[in-house]
Amino acid sequence: MNAASDSATMGRRKGSATDSPQAYRIAVRGSLDRDWLSWLGEAAIEVVGEVTLVSVTLPDQVALRGLLTRLWDLNMTIVAVNPA
Repeated sequence: MNAASDSATMGRRKGSATDSPQAYRIAVRGSLDRDWLSWLGEAAIEVVGEVTLVSVTLPDQVALRGLLTRLWDLNMTIVAVNPA
């Protein structure tokens, strides 16, 4: 394998967990209104004290990154991200 093909495939593994849908439980500080469900799709929101738990199944790591970026852009503090 040469350097060009190495860099083209770096970070991608055939059959990795990133290729299939995965359920996540994301905790953020503060509260998200239930109206957020419209852009979260098939998700559940549970408010526990000062933390909101978002349970969602995402198709891949790109979708997870997009969701986390959106929460970050909204100035939400992400407390934890765990597979469900």
